Amino acid sequence: MIQTQNYLDPTIRKHKNQEQEVDILDQNKKKFVKVKIQITFVKDQDYQILYSKEGVILRKELIKSNPTNFEILTNMEQIQYLQWQGEYGQNRKKIGEWRANWKGEGLQKVGGYYEDGLKEGLWTEPIQNYWSKAQVFARGEYFHDQRYKRWNYFYQKNIIGGGLYNKHAQKQGKWIELSEYFTDSSQVTHQGEYKNGKKIGRWDIWYKEHENNKQNLIIGGGSFDEKDGDIKQGYWVEISNRFDYLSQVTYKGEYKNGKKVGRWDIWYKTYEEDKPNLKISSGFYDEIGEGIKQGHWVELSDGFNYFKQVTYIGEYKNGKKIGRWDIWYEEQGSDNKEKIGGGQYDEEGDQIKIGNWKELWEELYYESSVILYGEYKHGKKVGKWDIWYRDHKIGGGSYDETGQEIKIGNWVEISDRFNFKSQVTYNGEYLIGKKIGRWDICFREYSSHPFTQMQHNIIQNTYSGGGQYDEGGNGIKLGYWVELSDGFYYDSQVTYNGEYKNGQKVGRWDICFRQYSNHTFSKIGGGQYNEDGDGIKIGNWMELSDGFCKYFQIKYDGEYKNGKKIGKWDILCKKNFEDENSQMMQKYYIKFFNNHQINLKVVVDFMTKMVLKRVIGWKSKKNGYKVGIWVELDTRSKENISETNYDI
Repeated sequence: MIQTQNYLDPTIRKHKNQEQEVDILDQNKKKFVKVKIQITFVKDQDYQILYSKEGVILRKELIKSNPTNFEILTNMEQIQYLQWQGEYGQNRKKIGEWRANWKGEGLQKVGGYYEDGLKEGLWTEPIQNYWSKAQVFARGEYFHDQRYKRWNYFYQKNIIGGGLYNKHAQKQGKWIELSEYFTDSSQVTHQGEYKNGKKIGRWDIWYKEHENNKQNLIIGGGSFDEKDGDIKQGYWVEISNRFDYLSQVTYKGEYKNGKKVGRWDIWYKTYEEDKPNLKISSGFYDEIGEGIKQGHWVELSDGFNYFKQVTYIGEYKNGKKIGRWDIWYEEQGSDNKEKIGGGQYDEEGDQIKIGNWKELWEELYYESSVILYGEYKHGKKVGKWDIWYRDHKIGGGSYDETGQEIKIGNWVEISDRFNFKSQVTYNGEYLIGKKIGRWDICFREYSSHPFTQMQHNIIQNTYSGGGQYDEGGNGIKLGYWVELSDGFYYDSQVTYNGEYKNGQKVGRWDICFRQYSNHTFSKIGGGQYNEDGDGIKIGNWMELSDGFCKYFQIKYDGEYKNGKKIGKWDILCKKNFEDENSQMMQKYYIKFFNNHQINLKVVVDFMTKMVLKRVIGWKSKKNGYKVGIWVELDTRSKENISETNYDI
C-alpha cells in the first residue's frame, strides 16, 4: 500500500495566487475553451512563476534576469509543453544560442542568439498563440531586441504572411497578418498597409477553408483613417473572435471615428456549401458615436457555431443590460427555438445580475446541455447552486453569503470537458474557495446509468479514482492519485496513477486503460518522474499517442533525459482492438545514426523485419537539429517520397 504524506512546500503558503483565464484544447470538441488557472509569483534567490490548476503545478518558470519584463503564458499547451533551452551569463542575462522544445522534442531550427540579454540576428519564433493546431512560426531579424527588416510567417513550410519593420521597430508598408486565433480550421489573415506602426487605408479579411484544399477568399474588411491611422471609418464587415469552419459569423455595419454607430447586422453561414449566408440578428449603437448599445438586442453566445446555436435576447440602456434577458437555443438542423434560461439585471443600468437565474454552463454544446440554477446578489452567486444535465440534477454546492462568490462545503462538480461522451464528476469539499481533503472522481457511460467511482486494482490493492488535497486550504494535490486523461471519454478510458509531492508528480506513474466500463483497467504504459519535485520525466517511458482510444491504439517507447527525448523510440500499434486479451502489437522503431557525414533515420516493421522507409540527411546534425537536405525514401520502390532542405 502506498502511503500518503504531507509534503507541502512552505514557500507556496506564503504567496497569494492570481487567477488567470487560459485557452485549452478540448480533445472531444476539437476546439479551444476557457479555463481558469492560478499563477503564483515566488521570490527566493530568483523569481519564479508557478502555473497551477486544481492543485497541480503545471509549470515552474525561473526568472533570472529582469523580473518586471516577462510574459505570462495564456495558452495551456504552451504552459505544459513549450520550453526554451540556453545559457545565462555571469550578469544573469541570456547569452548565446537558445532553442525551443515542444513536448520534449526540439523544434526544428526554432530559436536564435542572445547577446547580453538582447535578441540579435536571425530568429525563428513560435507565434504568440502557437499550439498543436496552429504550428506557425515567425522568422526574421532582431537588432538590440527589436524586430527590423522583413519578417515572414511560416505555416506547413510555406510563407503565408509577413511584412517589413522600420528602424523604429514599427510595421511599415504592405502586411499580411494572422488573426489572433489562427488555426488549422480558422486560416484567417488580414491584409493591408501600415504607416509608422498604424493601419491605414483599406484592409481585407481573407479566409482559407482547411477542408478540400479550397481557395483563399475575401470574407470581410473595411477602411482605416488615412491621416491618423488605426481608426476605423465607414462600412465594415468584421468576423467573430472565434471564427472558424463551424462558426462562420460576421458583423456588418458602420464606424464613425473608430466607434460603431447605427444598425449592425449579424450574419451566419454553415459549413454546408449549399446553404446561404443568412442574417440571424441585429441591434443598434447610438448615433452620437460613443459606440454604446441601445434598445433591443439579439446577441450570439461566445463560441456560437453549428453545434452551439445559443442567443441572448434583451434590452440595453446606455450600453448596459437591464431588465429581463432570456437565453434561447436552436438545435442543429432545426428551425425550432427553445427558451432554456435567463434572469434579471438591475434597472439602474449597472448591468448587475440579481435574483434567481437559470444560465448556461460555460461550455454548453449540443453534446453537453448543462444548465446551472441559483441566485445572484449584487452580481455575485450566493447560496445553493444546482447543476442539471438533460433535465436531471447531477451536481452542485454552495457559495458564501457575503457576496465574494467563494465555494464552501461539499460540492459535486462536472469536468471542464463534460459532454455526453465524457460524463465525469468530481466530489469533495471546499474551504474558503480551496479544495481540501479527499476528492473522488466518478464516471458514467450513459445518461441512464448512475455515476460510479473509478476503481483500480494494482498489486492486490484497490485504489479509487481521485486523491487528496492538503488540509491547509492551499488546494495542493498530495500523495497517491488516480487521474483521468485530458481526452477521457467512453472510447478512451485512460487513467494516470501515481504520487504527487507539493502539486508535482514524482516517482513512478502508470498509464492504465480499459476498453469498456464493465472491464478492469490494465497497465499499458508509464514511466518515472524525478524525485526533486520538478515534474521532469526521466528514464524509460511508454507513452500514448494523441487521440489514443480503443480503435486507435498507438504507443511510443523510449527514453527521457532531463525531460527531453533521446535515442531510439519504438512505435507500437495494436492490430486487433476487439481482442482485449491480445497483446500483439505491430512494432516499428525510429533511430538516428549521426556519427558520420550521412545521417540515417530507419523505420522498421518488427513483425515482417522489413524496412518501411529511410530518411537520409546529407549533412550532419547540429546540436540535435536537422540541417541540409533530407530525403525520405521508400526502400521497397527505391523512390523518393519527399525532399526537405532544413537550411531555409
